[in-house]
Amino acid sequence: MKREKLRKVLITVLLAAVSLISVKAQISFNNGKHLLISSKPNEWQSAGSDLNTIVGQQWGIENYENGLNFWRLWPNSNWGNYKIFIGEDGKVGLGGVKNTTNHKVNVNGSQIMVWNIIISSDKTLKRNITNLNDSRYGYLEKFDKLSGKLYDKQIAYPDGNVGIVAEMVAQGKVKRENATEVLAELNERNKAAYIHEFGFLAQELRELYPELVQEEADGLLSVNYIGIIPLLVEAIKDVKRKIIELENSIELENNSLEVIK
Repeated sequence: MKREKLRKVLITVLLAAVSLISVKAQISFNNGKHLLISSKPNEWQSAGSDLNTIVGQQWGIENYENGLNFWRLWPNSNWGNYKIFIGEDGKVGLGGVKNTTNHKVNVNGSQIMVWNIIISSDKTLKRNITNLNDSRYGYLEKFDKLSGKLYDKQIAYPDGNVGIVAEMVAQGKVKRENATEVLAELNERNKAAYIHEFGFLAQELRELYPELVQEEADGLLSVNYIGIIPLLVEAIKDVKRKIIELENSIELENNSLEVIK
């Protein structure tokens, strides 16, 4: 009887061992540093040196710079820090940037909206309401001085790539022997450091409409382009009014000429 029980125990242990060996996806905790939700990576170093949650050998989640950092392991595509970063102040950075602006969300890249952008605009939320066509303030007169520009705007900082790679090597997210390859890839990715676009120069716009320009924490200026819409509406109405006045004046002059004839 004892032999039979021992045999059953050994069979159970053997089956459990075989089952564990065949597991491809698992949840494990390694060396007090990494919580892994995937198959084990080839080297734990690729998962970083601090406490991380590693998902599928592609994504890492960590407590980083007093915030929550979602990052991608090299050599996966679009690797690096700050894919999503939530700071201790609740501000969110997307697309490879922290949010050091004065706004809740900072996105590095273009955005597409499936629906509308809705901005609260209820009258009960506002005070000191002023009509833009009030000649006492000269808003429409200043509109004539606006100067649209065509330019190349910087969207990436290739000169800073060395620092980015050095930081990730120090964090254990990139092996030191791969640093040269990683730097070359990052330089290639950031080759298009400028985009061609129409717009205003914030410094010039601030001279006319300081309400539309905001200085960020890093000293750079941002423009509220949506805020220009009310000015456009009133400027178009003002032009329409002047055209009607001119047409009425011409008609009156023609009538006077007819009378003289």
